[in-house]
Parts: sequence; C-alpha cells; structure tokens
Amino acid sequence: MSDNDLQIMRLRVSLLSIFLLLVSVSVGSGMPTQQEELDDRVESLTRRIEAAGEREKSSLLIELGRLLRRHDPQRALELANEALTLATEHDNQLAAADAYNLKGFAFLTMDGYEDGLEAMREAEKLYRELGNESQATRSLGSQAMALSSMGELWPAIEVVERVLEAFREMGDEKGVAAATNNLGIYYERVGEYEQALRYNLESLEIERSLDRTIGIANNLN
Repeated sequence: MSDNDLQIMRLRVSLLSIFLLLVSVSVGSGMPTQQEELDDRVESLTRRIEAAGEREKSSLLIELGRLLRRHDPQRALELANEALTLATEHDNQLAAADAYNLKGFAFLTMDGYEDGLEAMREAEKLYRELGNESQATRSLGSQAMALSSMGELWPAIEVVERVLEAFREMGDEKGVAAATNNLGIYYERVGEYEQALRYNLESLEIERSLDRTIGIANNLN
C-alpha cells in the first residue's frame, strides 16, 4: 500500500469517526425526533378537538388533517369528511372550502387523482364565492397536479397558465415563481423545450430576487 493510499484510508477512518460521534451525540442529547414532535402535536390537537365546541371543531379537524396528510392520508381524508359535515351543519363556508381542499390533497397523496381533482374544484368554487382569490388560485393549481398525474399534460398546462395570470394580477411573486417553474416542467414533458427553458429561467430569476434557496435549488435540478 502506498503512502497516498494510507493517507486516504486514515482520512476515511477519521471522517467515519466524526460521523459516528455526531450520531451518538444526536441520539444521546435527548432532543425529540421528528416523529416524536409530530406525535406531540397530534396529541395536543386531539385534546383541543375533544374540548372544542361544534363550530370551532371543524377548523381544528382540518388543522389535524393537514398535519397528517403526508404521513397518514387516509386518516386525513376521514378528518376532512368529518370537518365538512360539521361545516355544512353550521353553514361555515370557509371551513367547508378548507375541508374540500384537504380532501383533494389526501386523495392526491393516495393516487386518487380523479377524486382529488373533483375535491379541488369544489374548494376553488367555494373560495371564489368567499372572495378569497388567492386560495382559489392555489386550489386551481392543485387541479393541474391532478391532471398531470393523470397524463393530461396539455390541460394541466392550460390550468397553470390561468394560475400564472392570476398570480401576476395579484402581485404574488412566490406564486408566479411556482407557476412558471411548473410550466417549465410540463412543457419539458410534452417536448416543448424552448418554452420549458424560458419559464424555468423566469422562475429562477424570481427565486433569486426573493433569495429563496429552496426555490433556486428546485429550478437548478
């Protein structure tokens, strides 16, 4: 073994030792894990739901469902349905819109794209009736996610172009950045590479102006 090989081996051993030390410190520090933090938040919300009145309960059910939608979408769907029932009984249109929105995300997470699309359309309709154009536009954007997952790329592009126009009118730069990034992705999938590049560059420019590291990384991937 050459001296150079020996130095490389020693370096790898040193790096491994540092990694194991960091792991042992993390494990032994008593810091809660992400799962423990999630469990604590779920337990806290569950107690609040049990003590809440009927009208307040629907919004808390939705909050709990949003917390669980990635980890347990089936449970999130059940909570959304319960919240929707309460919202309907108490004529709480905002809670009903939020419940449909949560249902849509839960269905999308479980690959139930048609059901997710229908729920997002209901959410958009209710948000528009309430005059909440920002949330209605986001629900419209979620419909594009469902359409693209179903292989309906051109309809998805048409939807996102409407979303982009709405965000431009609202002056929502983060929304514009997200919409242009999505258009870049969809145009690339249909083989329109010049359009894809144009929208990706526009999105990247906005993300840089906003100094959003995550958004910049997404555009560079």
